[in-house]
Amino acid sequence: MRDRRARRRLVQPRVAEAELTLAMDLPPAPLLLVGDERKLVQILLNLLSNAYKFTPPGGRIDCSLSVDATGIHFVVADTGIGIPAQHLDLVTQPFMQVDSSLSRRHQGTGLGLALVKAMAELHGGSLRLASVMGAGTTATVTLPLARLAGVAASPPSLAGSNEAQSAAFS
Repeated sequence: MRDRRARRRLVQPRVAEAELTLAMDLPPAPLLLVGDERKLVQILLNLLSNAYKFTPPGGRIDCSLSVDATGIHFVVADTGIGIPAQHLDLVTQPFMQVDSSLSRRHQGTGLGLALVKAMAELHGGSLRLASVMGAGTTATVTLPLARLAGVAASPPSLAGSNEAQSAAFS
């Protein structure tokens, strides 16, 4: 998403309503990524949505973007309820939720993390989840360095995507 203020307008009202603290650790200069901008933005929105949905009032959400020798990393960490270790793989499958009972407290279809995983993989990347019950969850999407505009290697194909676009993130 090209405008930092636009991102905050999408996320900040929900975070404030939920009485959460949102901290962002972003590079000083925008990163220009080669990929489907809508899908890249949707990855971030889905991760942030899960974080505020499962974090109780007074909690914290940390969002960061970094680049190192292993790739481009989008990280969303929260101090929420956590995911049981035995369910970490399950929650990335379509329509699967840890609490599927009729009386569950959190709304949703169970598609958010499945879509994040699929969209990350579409860009040649991956989704990794780490969680501790009662302490929170960290979701990390890693994309290949070839997704940085100007990097010599060709980015993987975006088969099934509308078109390849550049997305600036900062």
